[in-house]
Amino acid sequence: MTTLDCARYTRDGVTIVSAAGDIDLDSAPRLRDALCEAIREPRPNVLLDLTAVGFVDSTGLAVLLASFRQARALGGSLRMVVPPRPSIVRKVIEITGLNRLFTVYASLAEAQERAASPLPQLSVPTGTNVPAEALARQPDGTEI
Repeated sequence: MTTLDCARYTRDGVTIVSAAGDIDLDSAPRLRDALCEAIREPRPNVLLDLTAVGFVDSTGLAVLLASFRQARALGGSLRMVVPPRPSIVRKVIEITGLNRLFTVYASLAEAQERAASPLPQLSVPTGTNVPAEALARQPDGTEI
């Protein structure tokens, strides 16, 4: 049985879910439950701290992606703290391209510092007519 501990707390309007251990087929449901609990509020503002996670498999990645979509559907956000390389988790996040979907911070301190500044706004060139549905899709047309 894989050990994964999850804790949840709120600081300055941000719900922080902190995970410690490995995220795999056996432990991913614990992470999913912790994230679902954090995301259930309207317009959730969730920060997932993966600093103490040593491994994540495809089951864990699926939980991250589903949770991201759930947060977005509720008008909120799910961001992550993942230590820089040589972290195996950071490498997996980068190889799978999740770092282009999620806002990823190298440390909790960086996340808290940047949370104080406004989030970047999506800019569309003047004169461009882009339907709102298109803004929720990746360049290849798949839904975010």
